[in-house]
Amino acid sequence: MSKPKMAVVRAFPRIPEFGFYTKFSKFDIKLIGNTPSIDEYFKKNFPKVESVCLRLKPAWIIDPVKILFKEYTHKSWVYFDGLEKELEDCDVINISDTFYFYCRQCAEISKKENKQLVSVIWESYKNHPSRFVFPYSSNIKKTVVSLDLAILRSNRAKLFTDAIGIPTQKTKVIYKGVDRSFFSKKPKSNGSKPVKILYIGQLIESKGVIDLISAFEKLVEDGLKVELIIAGQGGLENIINNKSKSLPIKLLGKVSYSKLPDIYSSSDIFCSPSKDLKYFGIKTWEECFSYTLMEAQASGLPIATTISGGIPEEVGEGNILCNPGDVEAIYNGLKSYVEKPQLREIVGKENKKRAVVLFDAKVQAVKTEDAVISLINSRD
Repeated sequence: MSKPKMAVVRAFPRIPEFGFYTKFSKFDIKLIGNTPSIDEYFKKNFPKVESVCLRLKPAWIIDPVKILFKEYTHKSWVYFDGLEKELEDCDVINISDTFYFYCRQCAEISKKENKQLVSVIWESYKNHPSRFVFPYSSNIKKTVVSLDLAILRSNRAKLFTDAIGIPTQKTKVIYKGVDRSFFSKKPKSNGSKPVKILYIGQLIESKGVIDLISAFEKLVEDGLKVELIIAGQGGLENIINNKSKSLPIKLLGKVSYSKLPDIYSSSDIFCSPSKDLKYFGIKTWEECFSYTLMEAQASGLPIATTISGGIPEEVGEGNILCNPGDVEAIYNGLKSYVEKPQLREIVGKENKKRAVVLFDAKVQAVKTEDAVISLINSRD
């Protein structure tokens, strides 16, 4: 008996996002994206998993997002060219969230061809702008009508699914996972060397990078032997480069996914001080459920982070949680880790155990597959 086939459709996919589905055993998987380098990566490293790279095309006459930003982004008004043909041999269409244009495209195809539509929901607050801004609000309505199952990546995501009208019986909370074998390198003993504090992510204001640097500067002023490692790209690169001239900061820039385990294992503390992004007092983003926080826990690192979005649920009570934007609290949290190596070791070990229980990609993949199999069986 042949396996059912699931198409995982993502615009601008990331390696860990697609990589999760390579753990599936009860479905044949077809990865559909628009990034040639990601397509090449999976063709080379997972030859048994079908991977397709499609170009994007305007869903309507123009894409105002591209006009504004000079390139396509997640928010672009675009469809996949040739998507319907690629979905002909698939039983299930797997998308992310509900408001992107490709979500609408998949919803229309699933309805027309009687295929099951599954969405992975990350958004985690009620008044997400997509609910109120056309055409994203229209995309949500079109997607929700056709949706068969919503897999929530946090309990907090229910705030969003309730708000957009997804019935509770169509939702199931299943955490995402990371490849623990990939992030299982034993953290290296630092000895008398500087304590390394690690940040991985976008170099933008809402990620709290400037708050981290301000807190780090206070540690240096205290005479503590510390080093800040920053991996990522973004609009704050020039500011960070300037700071690195007077502070022990190493900016790695964008690093390949294959190098992440070594970066985690050579560090002592992970810091992710995210804060809500607001325009004119209106919240437009919060940290939903971070890949890097799962990776840091799997790597056995103690974490200093903030009470933003789904972070408290993701890291639990054992790590240091600060109010977003509170530089003094971030400084005090980091200082306690720097001055107490035993605390770092205890928290790091607990995080590794937590990752085993909650964020093992193989286990979470089985849970996700079983949820979709149940959906298929319910329609037979």
